[in-house]
Amino acid sequence: MKKLSSILICSLFVLSACKKTIVTTSDEESNGVEAMAARVGTTSSCTINLSNLKQVIRGFGGCSAWHGQLTDADCDKLFTTLGLSILRVRIDPNNSWSDEISNAQKATARGAIVFASPWSPPAYMKDNNNTVGGTLLPQYYGEYANWLNNFVSTMNNNGVPLYAVSVQNEPNIDVTYESCSWTPEQMFNFMVNNAGAINTRVIIPETYNYLPSYADPILNNATGAANTDICGHHWYGINQYRLWTNAYNKGKDIWMTEYFSDDQSLNASIVTAVDIHNSLTINYENAYVWWWVKNPSCNIITDAGINKRGYVMGQFAKFVRPGYNRVDVTGSANISAYTNGTKAVIVAINPGNSPVTQRFTFQNGTVASVTPYTTSGTKNLQSAASINVSTNSFKYTLEPKSVTTFVQN
Repeated sequence: MKKLSSILICSLFVLSACKKTIVTTSDEESNGVEAMAARVGTTSSCTINLSNLKQVIRGFGGCSAWHGQLTDADCDKLFTTLGLSILRVRIDPNNSWSDEISNAQKATARGAIVFASPWSPPAYMKDNNNTVGGTLLPQYYGEYANWLNNFVSTMNNNGVPLYAVSVQNEPNIDVTYESCSWTPEQMFNFMVNNAGAINTRVIIPETYNYLPSYADPILNNATGAANTDICGHHWYGINQYRLWTNAYNKGKDIWMTEYFSDDQSLNASIVTAVDIHNSLTINYENAYVWWWVKNPSCNIITDAGINKRGYVMGQFAKFVRPGYNRVDVTGSANISAYTNGTKAVIVAINPGNSPVTQRFTFQNGTVASVTPYTTSGTKNLQSAASINVSTNSFKYTLEPKSVTTFVQN
């Protein structure tokens, strides 16, 4: 959660199904940050190797913390129109869980998975007897694990099979809203000695920045690694694209579980598209989760409709479904591809100010035709006529400042 802003709560709170190999660096990282901008005004070519499987995709989503109850119309926009497949909910430290139970039920009914994050344990478990700041007292570690289990059971009893639970939201930052500090040593002790009792997947460390070193000692401990299922992080501070090799090599999912921008412009939304692309292709992330789904300015939807960033996220979420694998793409920047074994999906971003004529060629698989869907300055997930694929290749002009998804028919 982020730093206080004077306006609304927005500032207040602001692996794989395929066989994996041990790696020391991403096979696409060599493109470098300088390759982020698409070639403009030229013809570019890329090759999509449908048999070269990378990480499994769990999905794309956002968070409903402090939202109250989302309406059916809200959830239809998020999980049907945009196809988001993940909802992150907050575990209230005072056990006021009814709003998030309702949100989780609606998301689940629309095919999404739900995971939960606590911003603070109950006050009585902390050294300052307060839900703001302080730290969890060691004598309550076992009781805290049981409290998290109680939330898991309550969700399950209300028809929500909780996919995972985080140990702590942003343990490494001091703030003046609901929070709790954990040192790496404290989290190590909890994960080794108590986390095994939690009856669902466990996410750590959910640091406010990308900080693999915070959890690597846990992963390097046999018990700690066994008790860890997902290595989650937020994307604030200094963000440097690189693979969390220790997590990846130990078979852990890697999730980006929170980031936001108040800028709702097309330019900022395209930046988000490139960020998602880099998270998937350089960091090998399995999931990308935005901050607030609705309120107030850093959102995906509003009562009035869907923001441009929402449509950009939908370019990934609606077509790259949970269980798809990313596949290898070479030859062009800002293009990624995915398959579920029978269908291929390509997501192509043009962040430049000029059109790009792009040629796509498939390897190790046959594709007869694709349908393009585009979000740009004038389009929102808009489909166009089907394109025939000749000798496993096709060409398409990518609009300036756009994201186009090609879906195999």
